Amino acid sequence: MEDRIGRELRRHQLALRMIAHRARRHTICNFAGLTREKIKTLRREWHVKSEGRRRGPSPTLLSAFFRSARMRSEASVIALFCRIHGAVPAENIVEAARYYPNLDRGERLCDVYEAYRTYFPESEVNFELIVLLAIGLAEPNSLDLRRCSTCPGIVVIDLLSVKNRDCSQCARTEERRRKDSISGAKAALTGKKTHKPVVRDQQKRAAQGSTDHAPERKVRGTQKLEEQRGQETQKGDGGQEDLNDGQESDKEC
Repeated sequence: MEDRIGRELRRHQLALRMIAHRARRHTICNFAGLTREKIKTLRREWHVKSEGRRRGPSPTLLSAFFRSARMRSEASVIALFCRIHGAVPAENIVEAARYYPNLDRGERLCDVYEAYRTYFPESEVNFELIVLLAIGLAEPNSLDLRRCSTCPGIVVIDLLSVKNRDCSQCARTEERRRKDSISGAKAALTGKKTHKPVVRDQQKRAAQGSTDHAPERKVRGTQKLEEQRGQETQKGDGGQEDLNDGQESDKEC
């Protein structure tokens, strides 16, 4: 009798904690084992406003934990909290989305969320994402905590993917190194391309220089020919004058 009363009290306390954490109604029903009508009644009795509660289906895509480096780092910390508080069992659970929720794990997930929010009050991770992460860690061949392939840090990895095996810090370092190598290769290629036009310009200038000096050579050659002709004409005129003088002297004689 006392066990039934104590268990029922725990159900109500868990429902109150999850409502305070803005959990969705079906999440509360799965973990606390209460009906939807009972949760409505509890909301009215506790004067909980319906404006802040989340509606619609709970998140189901594990890719939400890998969409950014910060989100992946937070998921790794939350996964460690889940291990510490015992929210994730040591053995995997087949169909964890169906068989994972129960009263004990719901209480431990609330402990994880409250401890995490105490250390990181500005985090944007909500209670539903912590539930999704815990289910992913409990599911076989889904998520797991492993060491980073570069440093000794602990990181959440997707067992069905070959990507994201490094922590966010090592991933940023590798990405920066890759960008630097790509930029260096591009700079080397552009340097080779810009060197060729310079050589071509030098060749063009040399060719233009040779063609510019060609008329000067022609002018000089024509000037020499004219000077030689002038000298020859002067010599011819001098010989003719000598002949005329000789003829005149003969006549006088």
